[in-house]
Amino acid sequence: MLLTYSVVVIAAVMVLTCLALIVTLFYIIRVAKSVERLTETVRPHIAPISHDIALITQKSATIIESVQRQTLMVEESVDNVRAMSRNVRRFEENLLDKIAIPFVKLSHMSGAIIRGFEAVYNRLTHRDD
Repeated sequence: MLLTYSVVVIAAVMVLTCLALIVTLFYIIRVAKSVERLTETVRPHIAPISHDIALITQKSATIIESVQRQTLMVEESVDNVRAMSRNVRRFEENLLDKIAIPFVKLSHMSGAIIRGFEAVYNRLTHRDD
């Protein structure tokens, strides 16, 4: 009798397992059909999207190249401004050395000459008195 109970229990477990497998397979088939419908729905949209992505990638590459060229141009402009400021500074130093300092010396010398003439004039005018 114990053997018959164990056979009945084993048979019941096998029936329940088979029912569980049938339900699981039913859900798997439903999911597979849903995935198939989804792929059929999405398939026509994949080609245009991939084309758009390719265009966007190409435009992005073009923009990046343009930014790189403009960056190089800005760097060259900055270098040119630095060189120009160095040249202006050298020009200023040359101007001071060649023109401004001699003018200052000349103005000091002319002031000294004028004072000398004034001194001589004052001496000559005081002698007459």
